[in-house]
Amino acid sequence: MAGTFKPEEFTKDFDLNAQLNEIKSVVNDLMLKLDSTLTLVGQDLIAASNLVYGQLQDSEKEDPTLTPFLDEMKPFYAKSKKAVVSPPPTPPAK
Repeated sequence: MAGTFKPEEFTKDFDLNAQLNEIKSVVNDLMLKLDSTLTLVGQDLIAASNLVYGQLQDSEKEDPTLTPFLDEMKPFYAKSKKAVVSPPPTPPAK
């Protein structure tokens, strides 16, 4: 083993592994913060969109020029049909 094991290479690899793990830890923390931020931004966008959509619905009766904007948003607010749940398959007879 003395001919194939090089302590200096092992030490370099060990140090590199430790450094990369530190970077990974920082990046993972950053990713968690980024995910949280994206979630909050998404919630803000939905809330603002809901407000605008509601105001368009209320104002459309008085101002028909708003109809194209409301029509553009309607597909995003269409109620989806409930999914039909199929019963589980019957196990084969023994």
